[in-house]
Amino acid sequence: MKTDLIRQVRENSGWFIALGVVMLILGIAAIVEPFMATVAIARVFSWIFLFAGIICICLRRSISERSRFLAKASDWNSLCDYRNFLAK
Repeated sequence: MKTDLIRQVRENSGWFIALGVVMLILGIAAIVEPFMATVAIARVFSWIFLFAGIICICLRRSISERSRFLAKASDWNSLCDYRNFLAK
């Protein structure tokens, strides 16, 4: 198992070197232009949050009737007031 991993790393070492060079160039660019790096990171995180929100909404809508308890447990009011949770 360990030898397979070593073999795969050796076979793909060109990709690791290319990734290292790209990361080195981007790191230098971030040091030289910190404002642009901040803007780029903000945009990346914005896209990540957007897609994560869409996925959360889709997953929330796909909760079936059998797992209704989980839907109730995730309700903020239910967590704050256990009597309200038991009344549902």
